[in-house]
Amino acid sequence: MRAGEERHVARRIAALGMPILKGLSGTAVFEGADAMWLNRGTVIIGHGPRSNLEAIGQITAVLEEIGVATLAVDMPYGAMHLMGMLRIADRDLAIAWPRRTPHAAVLALRDRGYAVAFLPETDDDTMNRAMNFVTLGPRKILMNAGYGEIQSFFEGLGIECVTVQARELIKAAGGFGCLAGVLHRDPG
Repeated sequence: MRAGEERHVARRIAALGMPILKGLSGTAVFEGADAMWLNRGTVIIGHGPRSNLEAIGQITAVLEEIGVATLAVDMPYGAMHLMGMLRIADRDLAIAWPRRTPHAAVLALRDRGYAVAFLPETDDDTMNRAMNFVTLGPRKILMNAGYGEIQSFFEGLGIECVTVQARELIKAAGGFGCLAGVLHRDPG
């Protein structure tokens, strides 16, 4: 449903002076919300309805050329994106959706020094909104306003929460995380 957006994104990335190593071809299907950098040398990629094995193979080959390992994990049936069930809030803290986050992803994070905090269980709509945050900096996130229980959970982990109403995004089944893409991270 988002086919065609890649042309506009590629033009903007090129205008910013960021290198585009390669593009996907053939039957490869991939969306950026299915990839997450765990550290400089490891990327985890979710295999699901929006990222297929052909794409994962092509991405793995490109990343191997620059010394980056990939870990592909199968996502639960019906899950849209890896970032819909797993987010990184700091260089040592990840937030996960209980019973949906792939076991291999949790182990990979823990092996790399992350604490993995599981959201308190509530209804699926609230869980979906809770996972759709954007990390603004170490333990500082932008999240949808109106989810006090989840905000209290985040604050209990030492996360500063910047909240904004997102009623129109919710109508379109989206959130702040759906609008963001990581272009650069401070290597420090």
